[in-house]
Amino acid sequence: MDSSRLAHERYHTLYFLRFIRSFSPVFLDTEIDMTEVVAHRSAQRAAGRRYSVVSYLLRAAGQVLSAHPEANAVLGGAPRRRVTRPDTVNGKLTLDKTLHGQRIVLATVLPGLERATLDEIQQQVK
Repeated sequence: MDSSRLAHERYHTLYFLRFIRSFSPVFLDTEIDMTEVVAHRSAQRAAGRRYSVVSYLLRAAGQVLSAHPEANAVLGGAPRRRVTRPDTVNGKLTLDKTLHGQRIVLATVLPGLERATLDEIQQQVK
């Protein structure tokens, strides 16, 4: 058996795996018409500005969750269950990347998506 130290770049993945056990996220699935996003993105690219599709999705999610606070709720509290509705919309962005030759998961929380502009979100995504 071969044993070696855990690469520093992998510590975030280990932390994430420990943390994720403390809650159960809900994943929603839907189809969306991206025609206007594609047109806006092309026009902006022609003007020298680049936006990730992820930035558009985060912006839309922030606006939708702000308009529907029941969908932005957290269940918790034992033994009595409680529903907590945060005052803000935070999004978690997780990326599978290769860093220093190691494949790792990078994650960050983008706070205040309900009031963030597309430019602000794109800057955070970068």
